[in-house]
Amino acid sequence: LDTLLAALGEAVIEFNEAHQVVYVNPAGVRLLGRSETELVALPIASVFGDPIPAAIRRMEQSGGREEFEFRYGGRVLKVTMTGLTEENRPAGGVMILQDISHVHQRLQEMSVLNQVTAAFTSTLDFPVLLRLVMEQVVELMNARGIDYRPLGAARYAAGLRGLVRDREPGRLADLLI
Repeated sequence: LDTLLAALGEAVIEFNEAHQVVYVNPAGVRLLGRSETELVALPIASVFGDPIPAAIRRMEQSGGREEFEFRYGGRVLKVTMTGLTEENRPAGGVMILQDISHVHQRLQEMSVLNQVTAAFTSTLDFPVLLRLVMEQVVELMNARGIDYRPLGAARYAAGLRGLVRDREPGRLADLLI
């Protein structure tokens, strides 16, 4: 069983009836960025924060399984949690965590593209259309973690002059800008 858990790509965390971590597989260690010895015996709430203890309480009350998503360390994690029982009493549980950040990023990108498509079909007013497209480009850049800083008109013009002046007469470049 240890070999199987160690080979899994998903993080597996076991906790006891006192909600303390008793086992973390290597994928869990990688996902959480902490060593197994650091994690074992910690209260599960101190590892993840608020959403996990509430889910454990729901799982213990229902005797079933909990599935949900939450943000952790800049990632979106899908959690599947199953309770363990001993003599019909809660005896802890097992959590399987999957990093689904890439899925959320693609969904956000698809939503932005859908909004751009709607903008193209809803208006033929070019300035409005250009503004809407640029807003969506900035949103896509934010989704991918690309820093966007607006460029002032003077800086843009200076850069354009630098590109154009070596190919065109200076007066023409100034008129165009």
